[in-house]
Amino acid sequence: MILLLGGTTEGIHLAKVLSGAGIKLMYSVAGLVRQPCLSVPVITGGFSSFGGLQHYLKSHKIRAVVDATHPYAVNISATARQAATQLGLPYLRFQRPEWQPSEQDDWRGFDHLDELFTALQGYRRIFFTLGAVAKARLASLSQAQLLLLRRAVAAPLVLDNVRSLTAIGPFCFEQELALMRDERIEVLVTKNSGGQAGIAKLQAARSLSIPVYVLNRPRHCVEVDVFESIETLFAVCVQRFLV
Repeated sequence: MILLLGGTTEGIHLAKVLSGAGIKLMYSVAGLVRQPCLSVPVITGGFSSFGGLQHYLKSHKIRAVVDATHPYAVNISATARQAATQLGLPYLRFQRPEWQPSEQDDWRGFDHLDELFTALQGYRRIFFTLGAVAKARLASLSQAQLLLLRRAVAAPLVLDNVRSLTAIGPFCFEQELALMRDERIEVLVTKNSGGQAGIAKLQAARSLSIPVYVLNRPRHCVEVDVFESIETLFAVCVQRFLV
């Protein structure tokens, strides 16, 4: 039995192909947005009710941890890596390749939110796809007419110039283009999540010549088996864990 930490499109796909190949697994998801439709057991909401992740791994005789969480989910990845290491279990991580700007893109990368929000001063209509954003950071942009926040989870309206959109992607190019055009967006703020599900907003920004402010990825520990190809990770899992 392996534990697959998911919550991503790739995690669901990996769960399906691994179980289809005969590998027994448990799939874990935070459970904040949607429940996956899978033929394997699904754990929702973390491991605190099991006494923590390490206790769960031991009590359920887990043989390996496969981490296919979001590239910015650094806390669960660090916890999983530490728990697996302490128990002497293999830890394998899938890491989506980063998006790369084209010559037609106007991208500006930032390692820290403080730097990013400082650079946003002067923009009037800003489109955020960062997930949750602290009220204090939004309040620092009081000069803006519109702070448009799109999240998968409903959020309260915290300031007069903030509008929240609750929506779950993927979104097509035409949707993203219409939204940015109708809202007269001047700058897109996003994470470098990678993958195909969120790429349409970047294409729309390029089409409208809108700059994109990108929060760069946090750096995960490199002393683990990291895969940027689902096919390669699948092959390794079959070789190592198929009984």
